[in-house]
Amino acid sequence: MDFKVREMLSAQQKNTLSTMTEQTDIMMASSISLSEDITKELSQYLTANGKEFSELNDNPQLIMDLEAALYPSLKSALDVKYCSGVFCSIGCNGKYEDGICRYITYGSLPAAV
Repeated sequence: MDFKVREMLSAQQKNTLSTMTEQTDIMMASSISLSEDITKELSQYLTANGKEFSELNDNPQLIMDLEAALYPSLKSALDVKYCSGVFCSIGCNGKYEDGICRYITYGSLPAAV
C-alpha cells in the first residue's frame, strides 16, 4: 500500500510542478509584455509633452499626470489578464512617495472618464 501511495504522490508532485512552471512562464511573459508596453507609453507621453525622464524628479504634478495617462493601459491589463493588480514604479531619485511607486489594484483605478 505504501508503494502505491508513494507513486501517486510522486505523480501528483510532477503534475503540480509542471503546471506551476507553465503558469509561471505565462505570468513572466505577461509581466515582460506589460512592462514593455508601459515603458513605450511613458516614453511617448514624455516626448509628446516635451519632457525628459529626469524631469520627473521631485515633480509630483508631472508624475500624477503621467500616472493618469498610464491608467487606461493598466486598467486594460487588469481587465484581460488573470491578476489582482499591477505594480507601477517610476524610479525617480529612489523615492517612494507622492505616487512614484504604487501597487494598483482593480478597485483602486478611477472610473473611466
